[in-house]
Amino acid sequence: MNKKEIFSQIEKIYNSRKNKPTLQELDTIIKLCNLGLKETIDEEIIFERGFAFKKKGNLESALRDLKNVINLDPNASINHEMGEIYHQQKEYEKALEFYKKELEYNPESSVTYFQIGEIYAAQKNFEKSLKYLEMAILLAPNQIEPYISRSSILYYEFNKKEESLNDINAILRIDPTNLTYQISKACLLLELGKQKEGALETKKIIQENPEQIIEIFFGQFNKQ
Repeated sequence: MNKKEIFSQIEKIYNSRKNKPTLQELDTIIKLCNLGLKETIDEEIIFERGFAFKKKGNLESALRDLKNVINLDPNASINHEMGEIYHQQKEYEKALEFYKKELEYNPESSVTYFQIGEIYAAQKNFEKSLKYLEMAILLAPNQIEPYISRSSILYYEFNKKEESLNDINAILRIDPTNLTYQISKACLLLELGKQKEGALETKKIIQENPEQIIEIFFGQFNKQ
């Protein structure tokens, strides 16, 4: 089986599962890569196998393959995958090294700016975290995750409630039916002394989500 046939079969697997193959299908991808590597040492096939190992959760095998590839072809994708593996393992300094190296190849990767922001937040370096989250938002203003992280940091770490509210509004612009942030908005409005706006928001939530509100109420009641 040649390289073209191998990648054709791998592509079919990913496409059929919308890039979410089963563990069994990931094993099939790894076997296909092993077949190809019997013929020749090819960095694209090694990378594909490492990517499959990563999706399967076999991070050590993924690192082994990606380390081999990065010496041959240190591009943005490989640095990103290496960064994600070290991020999952909570080896934050190594993750930062690879994420930042990726940005040298792909300076407009909003996902990478977000992931760096998340690492700095985990390290309690909130000033740096906000800078990277800001870049993530500038590059991809319709991605919800950076707003969620920034809103939380602004509220809990800097007591900047108005700015946190702005991010909650951005979250609801992207996902208007997000009940968690509808409730957060209502509570924050009341906390800021905006009683009329908070009351209207609360009334709207109850009218539009009566069953969910009952579930939340009884869920909290049962915890007591």
